[in-house]
Amino acid sequence: MLNFLSRRRNKLRLSARVTLGIVVSAVLLIIVPSATALEVEPSIEAESTVQLEKELKAIENEYQEVSKSYEARITALRARIEEYRGPRPWFQERWDRFVRISSERFERPEGFSDSTLVLRRDEIKTRNNDADNAWGVTARLERHLWGEWSGAVEFNYLHSQTWPAIQDPKGFFGDIRGYGGMASLIFRPNLIHFASPYIIGGLGGYWWHFHENPYLQDHAVEVTLDPSVAMKIGGGFDIWLTEQWGVNFEVSYFDTQIDKNAMDAGGKEWNIMGDSVIGNEQIQISVGSRYRF
Repeated sequence: MLNFLSRRRNKLRLSARVTLGIVVSAVLLIIVPSATALEVEPSIEAESTVQLEKELKAIENEYQEVSKSYEARITALRARIEEYRGPRPWFQERWDRFVRISSERFERPEGFSDSTLVLRRDEIKTRNNDADNAWGVTARLERHLWGEWSGAVEFNYLHSQTWPAIQDPKGFFGDIRGYGGMASLIFRPNLIHFASPYIIGGLGGYWWHFHENPYLQDHAVEVTLDPSVAMKIGGGFDIWLTEQWGVNFEVSYFDTQIDKNAMDAGGKEWNIMGDSVIGNEQIQISVGSRYRF
């Protein structure tokens, strides 16, 4: 009986060992392939990325070679067309150059800045019936801001705007001379190819001096003018003759109100040029040159 129980126990131990071995083998079969897959997948992904980059580089190189080939063919065809046309007149070459330069006004040529300088002469047509026409000069520094907008700072000088009077033996009381500055905003729409049209509006300050005629000087009458705030709105256009030089045309409306005081040496106030405020309205017609830095 004891021998039977001993043999039975040994068989149970053997069965338990066999079962444990089977379970351990099954677990290893599940874990080991998963770990191997985790190690292999990144390697496969890296190899795929390298291969795609090589293909992309090859396509880019092929595209560059094809582009160069087409550019060479286009250049050759243009040369043949020019041969069939024969030599062009000199004025046609100048005209083609003018069209090309004028068409590139919104694109800054290589080697130049976004700043330009305008120097011009202003013909002043007064809208005040008590004043004659005059002339002036303007210097404007302009710089591109964004899109079709530019900013500018300009300095003006107004020379000898005479003020007539019938009762004056000399025919006029004297002349006004002024100088000042103005900050402006400029809009340049892309409308045509041969010129660069624009609209401008500005605001600034001016200082004035009244030069009395001999009649007022003999009576010791001094006319003093206060500084004034001025506004201007107008439009014009530029035509670029070269990459650096162009021609500027502009027509603008200028307006300011100048406080006036006329008094002789005895303290007596003189009624010269009407009211105590001079309304100086002008139509300015300007022609000059534009320089690109």
